[in-house]
Amino acid sequence: MSINEDMKENWDRWAESDPYYAVITDPANKGGANDLFWQSGINVADRANYLASLCGLDMSCMTVAELGVGVGRVGAGLMNLCKEYTGIDVSSKMLDVCRHHHPNMKLQLVTEPFPEVDLFYSVITLQHCAPSEISILLDRMFRAAKKAVLFQLTDMPYDGVAPHQDDPYMPMYGVPIIKVIEDAVRHDFSTSLVIKGTDAGPDIDSYHYLFTRKNTLTCEQP
Repeated sequence: MSINEDMKENWDRWAESDPYYAVITDPANKGGANDLFWQSGINVADRANYLASLCGLDMSCMTVAELGVGVGRVGAGLMNLCKEYTGIDVSSKMLDVCRHHHPNMKLQLVTEPFPEVDLFYSVITLQHCAPSEISILLDRMFRAAKKAVLFQLTDMPYDGVAPHQDDPYMPMYGVPIIKVIEDAVRHDFSTSLVIKGTDAGPDIDSYHYLFTRKNTLTCEQP
């Protein structure tokens, strides 16, 4: 897969300068991670587990891959919830930081073939990819997932770009809900959940999507 070299270079640079603030742009994270930073990742992992459970998915007996592992903020929680975990990222330098904190975590670059897993997961990652890259990454996630795909994405026009923060600057992109659902259906997935969230910030609509592969699961509505 070809990747946006500017994106890779930016994340490599952030990994060297201030990786924790780049992941969660809260001044409290400047210069190093704190307990609240890591706890926030556990909370996000717990939420993913809860959303999966609403559709009859037992993460404890599932293999899981996460796109956008970063420093392992969420991956550390997921790794303790699932049967087997793989973290994927665009930046080798971010993976180096992740290995420092989580030496036993299975990691790989996005340019490597995606592993076939039961559940593919991503949060606050796709929103920083251009629409053409989002399409490619979702295609790869759907193809690699044997049971379900769970991810967060903003709902903005195809040409909509908004700054995330002044420093570090991260472009923000989105895909209309109907287009996301159409892509899932094209890959033979059914829509199980679409829930609005605040992951992209209070001023940008963001949604959690959970799609299950057809003829494999019956979703129990909450």
